[in-house]
Amino acid sequence: MKVSSNKLSDNIQFYTQKLQSVFDGSESRTLIHILVESFFGFSKVDLISNDEIRLSESEMLKMHFAVKDLLNNKPVQYITGEAFFADLKLSVDESVLIPRPETEELVELILNDLKSSNLDVLILELVVAVFPFL
Repeated sequence: MKVSSNKLSDNIQFYTQKLQSVFDGSESRTLIHILVESFFGFSKVDLISNDEIRLSESEMLKMHFAVKDLLNNKPVQYITGEAFFADLKLSVDESVLIPRPETEELVELILNDLKSSNLDVLILELVVAVFPFL
């Protein structure tokens, strides 16, 4: 089965269905929207307001191989090359670990404690030593 056209909306529908063999419906949609925004710069609002967006052949191939990677359990962050941590957008690849939400929570707790402490500089140095990717 192939994508019926080069319309972005058809590609989204096709690849969302393809991902549902591994992910649930909402996660499949979310992953596809992450790819679309990262690769092509279109937000969900853009897609709603313009359903005539078309992809080039190379863009369709990029989407195809990204979905293939997702189906082979490659994290979406490695596919897009970016991960979000706190208010930061980090560049990532297979040579680095993807920041975990639990780590973000821990850093947030530490930073909140910093506000009520006179040891701001010392604690900040400790956070940087423990989490050098910050």
